[in-house]
Amino acid sequence: MQQKKVVVLGAGVIGLSTAVMLAETHQFNVELWAKEFTPNTTASDLSGGLVYAPGIVSSELGLSSLEEYRKLLNEKAIGVNLVPSVMLFRSMMSPNYLVCLLNLMKQHVDSGWRMATTEELRGAAGGIAGLIPIVCLPKYLPYLMERFKKAGGVTKHIHVTDLKDSASIADIIVNCTGLGAKELFGDDKVVPICGQIVALDHSEVSKFPILYYDEENPNGYCYYFPREDGGLLGGTRDIGWEYAKVDPKKSEEIISRINNLLPELKITSETIKKEWVGIRPGRIGGFRLEYEAPKSNTECPIVHNYGHDGLGVSWSWGCAKKVVELV
Repeated sequence: MQQKKVVVLGAGVIGLSTAVMLAETHQFNVELWAKEFTPNTTASDLSGGLVYAPGIVSSELGLSSLEEYRKLLNEKAIGVNLVPSVMLFRSMMSPNYLVCLLNLMKQHVDSGWRMATTEELRGAAGGIAGLIPIVCLPKYLPYLMERFKKAGGVTKHIHVTDLKDSASIADIIVNCTGLGAKELFGDDKVVPICGQIVALDHSEVSKFPILYYDEENPNGYCYYFPREDGGLLGGTRDIGWEYAKVDPKKSEEIISRINNLLPELKITSETIKKEWVGIRPGRIGGFRLEYEAPKSNTECPIVHNYGHDGLGVSWSWGCAKKVVELV
């Protein structure tokens, strides 16, 4: 029996994970089409790579992804590591919120999760601490690409602008185009969410190897990710393409917030290695993960998997598994 041809559009972490999962079933002929591949994608290559704790334990997609990341922790040189972390909460949503979150983290992520100490809180109302996965995308994406090819997958460097005769392209198309879904599929809910990052040299990470995530910092969104390729400082969440270029003032504000939160780092202009802006594929109302039946004989079925905002890394494998079910 001839295998169905599946074309996955988009080669970010969502598209690559999906292509790998489909190819490794050995039930399909899988091709991965994209305008850009790693290291030139606008979102995944520039992502901080945090496997976001509440995003993991609050959904089956996150838990399913965590299962896959656990398998990868024993792999060498692919960029998936467990790091000590502190998640801060400035506004206590309910007396039991942290207790419930902590129990979920202990159950699903690592049994060593605990309440943060007074010193670790840095003035925040509450917090939890423990080991959490972080992904170094410059290493991880090439690993996914090689894994896809080893499973028999084929890549094609192409900018798709029209799918009117999609049945002539494939038996099934999987749409992982992220921001490209606005133009290619007419989804006006898709929005670019820009995040500016300041990177420190790798030598600086050894001085303070603890990840800090302070989303509710009174001075603005604030995080420090100690990755194996250097320390990443952030962040910003600006909607619109006009924020897609590095703003020196925003970098100054990011550095100021981090120095106030973590004075041990003593960040100066000499310790900064690089600055960039990653563009998250946001979508008003949330991401889209569903099957769309063909509307005519010239079209093929499409499975949509895009619009994950900053949870692409956290939910990539869970969404990929769901795509396999829908295909």
